[in-house]
Amino acid sequence: MRPSKKVALTGGMGAGKSLCSAILREMGFEVISADELSREVTRKGSPGLRAVISAFGAEFLTPEGELDRRRLAGKVFSDPAALQKLNELTHPLIREELCRRMAEKEGVVFAEVPLLAESGMAGLFDAVWTVEAPERIRAARAAERDGTDEEAAMARIRRQAGEAERRALADLVLKNDGTPEELRAQITEALKTL
Repeated sequence: MRPSKKVALTGGMGAGKSLCSAILREMGFEVISADELSREVTRKGSPGLRAVISAFGAEFLTPEGELDRRRLAGKVFSDPAALQKLNELTHPLIREELCRRMAEKEGVVFAEVPLLAESGMAGLFDAVWTVEAPERIRAARAAERDGTDEEAAMARIRRQAGEAERRALADLVLKNDGTPEELRAQITEALKTL
């Protein structure tokens, strides 16, 4: 089985990828989350977790033997070399699992891939949609979601690929600076292009 259309949904932190995914799911579409796949490929006892711990150390394990994601995020988002190393370890595993799951689907399948520009996975897709919002809105959303302050959220946002990099890959740009209903209307129009 092969999907007739594979569409990547990307965007910076706090841009609204999760809201877009929720809307698409409500409309009946399959949405695969690369973030969920990241958790799966580094789950307790997995080869991915062993590779990450081998590279970064046992201090990034919880007492239960799981990856301490918050602690690891604190390290990699303050150290570009550590972030690159983590991506080198996890992106191939995520890519492999993403390809496997997309191959099992028929029809239109979406994949929410936050780090599409950074991961080099754009070539896996027939189309790329990017969702955008002003940085100040993104920082406020991310800070609220993560229980941090806007300054810390803004620092993380600025370490990701920029809008220009994501736009260079995009076939379509969704603007998420209004209401969820306005975003839904854009998605409804975008679906006509498929």
